[in-house]
Amino acid sequence: IINEMYSHLVYELCEPELPNTLFFLKKLGLDIVLLTARGSDCHDYLLKTLKQLNVFPYLMTSCRNHLMGYQDGIIYCQGSHKGNILKLFLEQHDYNPEQIIFVDDKLKNLEHVNEILPQTQLFLCTHQSENVHLFNQSNKQEVIQEYQDYLYKKKK
Repeated sequence: IINEMYSHLVYELCEPELPNTLFFLKKLGLDIVLLTARGSDCHDYLLKTLKQLNVFPYLMTSCRNHLMGYQDGIIYCQGSHKGNILKLFLEQHDYNPEQIIFVDDKLKNLEHVNEILPQTQLFLCTHQSENVHLFNQSNKQEVIQEYQDYLYKKKK
């Protein structure tokens, strides 16, 4: 259900200069991957959105696709612990960076990654901090039930 909801959202960059920043980082020779809590069934919509926002060209796409939820430079965590997923991805690719820069809009994800990969530099990035706070405080089961009710009414 949550992935169906994601496929109807309109995404925007948390920082308008993000494509320029990614260009600069790529020019320095850094590898860039996107780590998302979403499931891979939203891949087509997310990929289309990343292309529209001019983010996709900077993602590292040289790794083997479909290895542990990885596709086209995007790691799909399926709602799992981002720190564990990132560590597993690095191990599977025998990739041992001296430093990782991890940017996320949720504090818990920053904490999870830092706990598992202490060489990580962490950054909280969101222009919707109030919405993020409200979402983090919400009852997820109620949100899912409301959406199921909405879909049921829509079918009638």
